[in-house]
Amino acid sequence: MGDVKDTKACTRCGQVKALTEFRRNAAAKDGRESQCRSCRATYYAANVDKYKARKKAWAALNREAVAAYLKRWREANADAHKAKAKIYREAHADEKNAKRKIYLKANPDAKNAKVAKDKIYRETNRHALKVKAKRFNDRAVNTLAPGYVAKCLGIPLSNIPAELLQMKREQITLRRLARQLRRASDESSEDIDRIPGKHGRSDDAG
Repeated sequence: MGDVKDTKACTRCGQVKALTEFRRNAAAKDGRESQCRSCRATYYAANVDKYKARKKAWAALNREAVAAYLKRWREANADAHKAKAKIYREAHADEKNAKRKIYLKANPDAKNAKVAKDKIYRETNRHALKVKAKRFNDRAVNTLAPGYVAKCLGIPLSNIPAELLQMKREQITLRRLARQLRRASDESSEDIDRIPGKHGRSDDAG
């Protein structure tokens, strides 16, 4: 069974397990939870709604503390936060757009205000938006983004099977490679034409 100091009995299942099977708890005498990880996971799964409600209620009563914690975490994990936010936006883009359409339809004043605000922003940042759009388009073309490939096919992205999208991407890649090879060949031919005595009379022919 090993050294007593390295083991502990779970107060729920009664089994004696290694201390590593218990989560850390600084407030506990031995620095570990009284229930093992397995029992805690089982209990949480059976009471997940209750835990979520309790967490939500606590957050509502401690908004400033939660906001301060989230701000510290974002500053300390900027890259991870950006990556996580990007994944969330992409996964919920359709849902977010649908909700916004419903809201704007039910609130015409808000829709009109948004239209006016967007118009002012576009007029004020015309050049910056053009630069941003060009950068976005160039990146889409260079990386063969799904939207760009769908545009080449002339089919809405949502209607294109993944296999067809990949085939078209490979086709475009091959065409680009062929153009590069032709361009390199043409440049090589031009260099040869400039060499005296090649493809015709040399400069000193009499």
